[in-house]
Parts: sequence; structure tokens; C-alpha cells
Amino acid sequence: MKSNWETKRLNEISTFISRGISPNYTDTDDITVINQRCIRDHKIDVTFSRKHNANLKKVSDEKMLKVGDVLVNSTGVGTLGRVAQVKSEYKRSTVDSHVTIVRPDSSRFYLPFFGWMMVNIENQLAASGLGASGQIELSKSNLQNWYPLAYPTDISEQKEIVSVLERVFEEAERAKENAEKNLINAAELYKSYLDITFNSYQDGWETHNLGDITDLSYGYTDTAKDTGKYRFIRITDIGEDGKLIQENKRYINANDIDMKYRANVGDLLMARTGGTYAKVLYFDSSEDSVFASFLIKIKFHESINSKLYWHFSKSNNYWKQAKALVNGSAQPQFNGNVLKKLNFRYPVSNKTQKILVEKFDELEQYVHKLKRVYGEKLAFTEELKKSVLDRAFNGEL
Repeated sequence: MKSNWETKRLNEISTFISRGISPNYTDTDDITVINQRCIRDHKIDVTFSRKHNANLKKVSDEKMLKVGDVLVNSTGVGTLGRVAQVKSEYKRSTVDSHVTIVRPDSSRFYLPFFGWMMVNIENQLAASGLGASGQIELSKSNLQNWYPLAYPTDISEQKEIVSVLERVFEEAERAKENAEKNLINAAELYKSYLDITFNSYQDGWETHNLGDITDLSYGYTDTAKDTGKYRFIRITDIGEDGKLIQENKRYINANDIDMKYRANVGDLLMARTGGTYAKVLYFDSSEDSVFASFLIKIKFHESINSKLYWHFSKSNNYWKQAKALVNGSAQPQFNGNVLKKLNFRYPVSNKTQKILVEKFDELEQYVHKLKRVYGEKLAFTEELKKSVLDRAFNGEL
């Protein structure tokens, strides 16, 4: 640490720390109230804010937001500890009781520097909450007595540090945005190829309702356990990519289970309820397994490659039909009677089916590789930002 740096607790360098108000909400254009949802990615998004009726309850001047204030989410799981600095005037704005205002001593700080200093301890703030699950809270006392924070006393040095941080974070944000766009484009490349293929009208292709070409069967009802004779395949075991998740396995113990409940390599298992309704798993595990009752096994009468249908289940064509057929909004139901109505267009030739599956597999693996590469880039940008922040507040920039 450089000699011109000093360390102080937060209550020694902040002139005001307070929770916000308990609002009387109104639809009129009155005082804007910032809440937990408004604070993310070190920014304030007023989209989720609400209005407070000041005629019913006045708000003191000290609780009105000022440029330089840092807002800290002080309750909640997942949002606790998030920080964002007020960087421009917010007309007649305050915070609710789940957000704390930390107002820096402007005689000590270049205000943007104080904001970055709070960003640097965001993860530690999030880990400092106390209370039961769902009621975690970062108390005012904890904030005020936060362990000593180091900073340069020279305002010009603070400005230099802010200049470096803003440049690095801006470049990292651009890299992140590009990686995220590439991730989306990679996924769309695969889906587009699926749509072009399954929407094309070619000789040798037929279209049938699933009810005419499949047998559908519901899974086994039992209580999942940590150990057992059979792995119990549940809705939660279907990954975003339609493949079997290998973590958090659950099991059941049972004797003489009917073979219709067994999951074998090449089987198609579809979620029939909940937020993942209609998602299809291509089962490729040799582990002795039984599938649960909220899944439907799809078995074709004819010689139709099950993996061809699995790829089809990822297409926009498939999901357009699924969304049109699903029953229930709060808890969507996509049961066997509904599934039977879904149309599947496929080539009759087994050779053509095999060629298509090989092409789809190749493209899906290519997209998966791209996702991994871009995912690594996203992780790298986050590590870079963390590293630069650490160096900045250790006086190493």
C-alpha cells in the first residue's frame, strides 16, 4: 500500500447511512422510489421503480437521492449486497426500506471513486447478511462498522484510478456484449438449420400426428432417495440442451419394476408439466434407470430414428406447436392426449434419417463448442474486472 493511502471504516467516511422509506404507493407522478429490483450490474434502472404519495407521508430532504450516493441492497436472497451509485440527478427520488443509502464525505472523495470502492466490496457485502433463508439482511450497523477501507488521500490519484477502471470495465463490457451476441447467434444457427430442414417440402417425406405413429406411456410414481437400486429420472434431470444432467442424481429401491418404466439408451422422455413442459430428453445412459411419472416416454411404431425427433423438438416449428397446444397458464400441462395432436414431418427413408441426424449432431456439437468458448470468454472478462479492482484498491495500479 502506498504511503499516501489511509484506511477508515465506512461510518468514518460516510456522512449518512440510512434505510429508505415504507412507501404509500400511487399512480400519480410523485416521488420515485428505488427498490431492490432497480439495482443490478452497478446501475440503477428506474423501470422497476414505483411512485410514493408525499401528501400522505413526507420524505425528509436527507432521504432524497443526491449525486454520489451509493445504494446498497440490504435484504433478500440473490440481491443482497448489490451496489449502484447515483451518477446524475434523479428528480424527487428516494429508496424503499430494503435499500440503504451510503452518502460519501465529498471532502475526502472524488465521488466516482467512492462508488468504485463500494463496487469492490460488493461480493463481501453479499456474504455478510444474517438471518434465516429468505430473510437475509445486511444491517445498518454492519455497514457502518465495515472493516477498514483503503483509499488514496490525493483526489487527483483517485481520479486516475477511476479513469483506468472505467476504461477497463468499458472494454470488458464490450467484450461481454460481443460474447453474449455470439452465444445467441450460435444457438440460432442450429435452430435455423433445423427449421429450414423440417419446414421444407421434399419428396419422400411424410407428416403425421404423433398419436398415429407412437405409443406414449407415463412414468413410475415413487419418492426419490439419495441411494437406491435404480436411478430415478425426473424432469429436473433434463438439461437446457435436452441431455441428461449427471449431477444431483436421485434413486429408488423397487423390485420387479415393469420394463415399460425402464429408461434405455435411445429412449425419448418428455416433461409433461411445469415450466419445462414439452422439453425432450434423449436418454443415452447405460445406468439402470426408471423414469418418473411427470415424464412421458415416446416410442415410435415405425422405424423412425428417435434422435431425429429429439433434434426436431428443439426447432421453432416444434415449440410453436407446443405453445399452441399446451393447457394451463399457472402450471402448464402437456399430457399424452395433447402430445398426440402434435405434427411431425420426417423422411421415410432410414438412410436419409441417419444422414440428417449425423448433420444435426455435428452442428449441435459445433454450437456446443462455440458456447463453451464464448462462455470461457465471459468468465475471463469477469475475472479481469475482479483482478483490476483488487489491484486498484491495493494501490497497485
